Amino acid sequence: MEHLETDLIYRIIHDDDRHAFATLIRRYQSKIRNFLRRLTQHDYALADDLAQECFITAYYKIKQLDLANSFAAWLFQIAYRTFLQHKRQKPQWEALDEKTQTDEIHSDVLSNSKLEKALKQLPFEQRLVVNLYYFSEFTQLEITKITQLPMGTVKSHLKRAAEKLKTILGGINP
Repeated sequence: MEHLETDLIYRIIHDDDRHAFATLIRRYQSKIRNFLRRLTQHDYALADDLAQECFITAYYKIKQLDLANSFAAWLFQIAYRTFLQHKRQKPQWEALDEKTQTDEIHSDVLSNSKLEKALKQLPFEQRLVVNLYYFSEFTQLEITKITQLPMGTVKSHLKRAAEKLKTILGGINP
């Protein structure tokens, strides 16, 4: 963890410095919101709500953070758990076909992006791991901490997703 983050976290824990926390939020807000937008199939309002919930949870649990670990990975883990909690509360999501849901609700969002179309065709866990690895630039080890998936599973998801994306992207018409 870099010195500035450590200093900000120390000020939050020991001085209840809300300005320091606001600085951390500004630093990670876009990354967390983009991560959650991809998980929610580009439901911007829901992603923003989940991001807000993530930051509130982080504020109240920051004393549990192990300073030897990455703050970013810890924060993304909270965001992912917040998403999973929401998903469990909304069982109708599981019944919907993700591609159909995406086409009907978000057809205007990223409609010209071949990669986004291809990503939507991946199973959820593969899409999650690809999102964390390529878009959020976490290491495989950090992904195991965020998702609590075994390392072998993370590697398999990345490999299978890459193979599927190559096949899908080769078959998408412009």
